Amino acid sequence: YSQPDFKSADRSSLSFASRVSVQSEAASFAKTSLGYIPLQHLTPLTQTSHDPASVAGLFLGTPYLWGGNSSWGIDCSGLVQAALLACNISSPADSDQQKSQLGWACPPGSAYMRNDLLFWKGHVALITGPDMLIHANAHHMAVTYEPIGDAVQRIARTDGPVTAHKRL
Repeated sequence: YSQPDFKSADRSSLSFASRVSVQSEAASFAKTSLGYIPLQHLTPLTQTSHDPASVAGLFLGTPYLWGGNSSWGIDCSGLVQAALLACNISSPADSDQQKSQLGWACPPGSAYMRNDLLFWKGHVALITGPDMLIHANAHHMAVTYEPIGDAVQRIARTDGPVTAHKRL
């Protein structure tokens, strides 16, 4: 905002997990070089989430955009990257790099645990529970929750089987 008032003009937009430097605080707003931001929209860098699946859930319904990594449009690897970064876990931007650099491989047949990652050729999803995952996908053109079995079968028909199950 241009002033510390929600009725003042917008000056710019910030995407999820943008980092800003607060110059001062006034009237429930933080003054930054970009303008004023409501304090309730800010989280100190020392305060991070510990649950990537919960963070990913904040993007539920966000439009699918190949190469996107914001609430204006996001793809599968952008969703995983945003969720991990909010939990102070460094993550590359592309699913093939995420597959090679994140977590450790689970033995075949391992039970799914919250925050595990499932990889296919060119796709990644985050496990939210024993039978459910969340992912940004072109099938639904949005970030959606989907039963793991349904996603595995549907994706296998067009892009092949799961290539890795990894634990963070």
